[in-house]
Amino acid sequence: AGGKVREGGAIGIISSAGAVGWQDQLEPLMELLATNTFDEAKAWLEANEGIWGWSGYLWSKYAIDAYVGWRGYDFMSEHGIRLNAINPGPTDTPMMPAFHNYATKEMVDISVGPIGRYSTPEEQAWPLVLLNSPRMGYVSGEVFWTDGGYFGAFQTGRQKGYEL
Repeated sequence: AGGKVREGGAIGIISSAGAVGWQDQLEPLMELLATNTFDEAKAWLEANEGIWGWSGYLWSKYAIDAYVGWRGYDFMSEHGIRLNAINPGPTDTPMMPAFHNYATKEMVDISVGPIGRYSTPEEQAWPLVLLNSPRMGYVSGEVFWTDGGYFGAFQTGRQKGYEL
């Protein structure tokens, strides 16, 4: 159908368990999401570097999670399309050495949930497939934590997080 998602379809996005706490930044995130063009968004980012400049990577994940919640409403109510995301924990991909170099292996390892290991790419693919399959047809605008239990353990004080 010309590369378009049909009514009843779904869009899946991959974010990151690094988005823990995105709701604490909801006010500035909504300002960014309210921009209408690339140039407006770029101008907002340039004018507000003090808000996000401490970690462009993590703030981009905050923006993805906020976008899914905000635009998930429009996608469903206007087009009948579900929009969801997963927030993976550390995943053993060819990109992992870059994360270790950027944030250090010790910092990445803090985000390993009680499952105690990095996930495999397949362990991230299956939840994304399920979340966006007809079996999950009533799920929309949601972020699904695929992090080996990190989010739940962190939220309930069972596991330490990283200090920014």
